[in-house]
Amino acid sequence: MGGDGAQASQRPSSEQEKKKKDKTKDIYLSILFSIMSYDMMTTYKHSTFTIDGKQYESVWMVKPHKSVWKKGSFNKNKIDKAIFIDCSELIVNLDSGEVDDDEGLMELMDDAMVQIHRHLLPYRDKYDKVNVHFILGADTECEDLVYAMNYVCDKSMFGKIKDQSFNSFVNNKYASYFNQYTDEGWSVKVDYCSAYEIKIVHGPMMPSKGKTSSKGEKTTNLELLDFDGDTKKQSNDNKSFDNKSTRPKLELL
Repeated sequence: MGGDGAQASQRPSSEQEKKKKDKTKDIYLSILFSIMSYDMMTTYKHSTFTIDGKQYESVWMVKPHKSVWKKGSFNKNKIDKAIFIDCSELIVNLDSGEVDDDEGLMELMDDAMVQIHRHLLPYRDKYDKVNVHFILGADTECEDLVYAMNYVCDKSMFGKIKDQSFNSFVNNKYASYFNQYTDEGWSVKVDYCSAYEIKIVHGPMMPSKGKTSSKGEKTTNLELLDFDGDTKKQSNDNKSFDNKSTRPKLELL
């Protein structure tokens, strides 16, 4: 008796079922494919130099820069999950500057799709309908991946995939992947899709005028020149650059 009662109490009531079926959820997934490793894009590299006996320091980093092409728009504050796909091990043809590694592209596509599947799976139990919004980006060196992902999600850009072996792989394996979701009433769309150039960013640090402390000692600060012409003061002990919490975050997606 007790066991049957316990099982009955665990069954969802008709009201609970109706509640679940009435729920609709919008989720936003961003995916960035980059030929640069994430650490390289989010870590400073220091260099020091001396001019007229004074020591200066420069900061270098690599980051996505301006878009070569893009379609759509997105609100970065709405993103629920950001997926970064490290493509730094792809083989690049030094003569053409393009990726010459169809197997590598296939492995990275599999990786991206596995991560998408893992993120979407829990929503199938929680919501009757989910509207999935994709924000897609890639470096120009690995554009085929963003074309492929756009095709899988939005059924467009398939003809832009240059690597024919990768083209066939995507069409055969993933063309109908999202049918399992859309057949249940979900919607899948690409809100934004783009390809970016990689840029090396250089931030010179210059000594600013010293101030006198309460003890009468003269202190010297360094000013990091940002790229809008403003200055950001940093302490001269460099601790600010060693603290991971102050490192730049990947702001593209």
